[in-house]
Amino acid sequence: MILDTDMCMVYKTSKDYAECLTENSDSDSAVSICKDELETATDLNGFNGNCCGWLGASRVFLLTDLTDITLCGVELSDGEDFCGMGSECCDLEADDSYGNCDSPMLPQGIAYLLTLKFLESESFWLEKYQKAWWFATENGYEDGDLWYLNGSTENALEAFDCNAEFDNRSDCNLYHPDCYWLNKKSGCILKDLADY
Repeated sequence: MILDTDMCMVYKTSKDYAECLTENSDSDSAVSICKDELETATDLNGFNGNCCGWLGASRVFLLTDLTDITLCGVELSDGEDFCGMGSECCDLEADDSYGNCDSPMLPQGIAYLLTLKFLESESFWLEKYQKAWWFATENGYEDGDLWYLNGSTENALEAFDCNAEFDNRSDCNLYHPDCYWLNKKSGCILKDLADY
């Protein structure tokens, strides 16, 4: 399940793209015709206006090991006909919506592929969430400055380590916006360190 707060991770938004899709709605090639309009896509946030974000089910099945999924309240299995998902997903969108936020087949958000991995594996999501929570709540404190619920001052988690998380260039560059593949010897490092 994708939460509302995850929308900005999956999607960018382009009114030009949405308008192009509306103008070419009678064409079976509307997505191909309008793909260049995604170059104007900006980060999705509440100030950009209302739009509908949805995913093409066939793309989710192609990029994950999932065989069943519920999208927009519709239970789907790999291999089924998914026509009409846009209308299912955007049926209740507000009157002031300008249409699709982004391409449902290949959203432009910074963590689209990582979000698919979260969708595919709850344990993977929980592991990453725990580390992110630790980083967000304890960053800047020295060991021993904080007391844990069990009375200990010892930290059970390590700081986020790009090299420990990603052992190949593809995963390093795709799944974390702050990680960068430096070279085979150094591996995956934080982008801040790449400047040194």
